[in-house]
Amino acid sequence: EVYLDKDAYTMELMSHREDPWILARNGCADNERCTNIISEESMRTYFKSRLKQEE
Repeated sequence: EVYLDKDAYTMELMSHREDPWILARNGCADNERCTNIISEESMRTYFKSRLKQEE
């Protein structure tokens, strides 16, 4: 429900500011193509910390 009113561009901006995305890109330029995989562990760590912040 939180994301229903967001367009694709806004969602892209939001996700590209999150740690899992940044860590996976590992220093690639913003406009550079990157095929690195975002690890499940980095997503797990990031979203666990977000849940704790919201409690």
